Amino acid sequence: MKKICLLLLVSLICVSCGPKYEPISIDGSVENVKKETEARGEQGEKRTVVRTETEGEEDLNRQEGTFADQVGENEKASDFESIGTETESEVEPETEQSIAASVETGDDFFQQCGMEKEEAESGRLGFIEDVMNDNKEAVAARIVYPRVVTVSAGSFEVQDAAGFLTYYDEIFTESFKTKLDQEAEQELFCSDGMISFGTGMIWFFPSSNGSGLEISTVNGLDGCSVRYGGQ
Repeated sequence: MKKICLLLLVSLICVSCGPKYEPISIDGSVENVKKETEARGEQGEKRTVVRTETEGEEDLNRQEGTFADQVGENEKASDFESIGTETESEVEPETEQSIAASVETGDDFFQQCGMEKEEAESGRLGFIEDVMNDNKEAVAARIVYPRVVTVSAGSFEVQDAAGFLTYYDEIFTESFKTKLDQEAEQELFCSDGMISFGTGMIWFFPSSNGSGLEISTVNGLDGCSVRYGGQ
């Protein structure tokens, strides 16, 4: 009995003098873990918000820079267009004036055919008068030979004015003269050094002695014609 009482006493003394431990709660550990996780989540959200705001500012700066570059390019393009417009407005009147002066003085006409326009006009009027008055010999004398004459019977090479008179009436018909009279006052023009007017019924070029016009081609009606037979 004494030994049992002694052991109980020692046990009580040890219990009362030893360190005190708090009981561990499983629920408490879970709650602590939740609190720690929430704290980390809040810190992550804060970092995300800060990063998002920073990225947004960077994007805005890039957009502003791009917009500024575009404005600069547009201003340069506008300046370039305005310069081009000013250049055209300065040059165009001078070009028109120079062309008008060339037409008025007849310089362009002379450069193309080597004959003054007034002289060519006089030669045309003389030819039309001879045709209308049936002055066959004068008309035939104006043609340069040899020539190929095409009429209803076929094509024939003609060497001189006398040979041409055989086909004269089939070329210079009444219908031809009527059309020629309708185009008699139309503007003279040059092409490849030759002179014509209207629809190109007659093609002239300055005579070799420079005294008037000679006939190179006659485009008659109904397929009749007088043309150069070479290549």
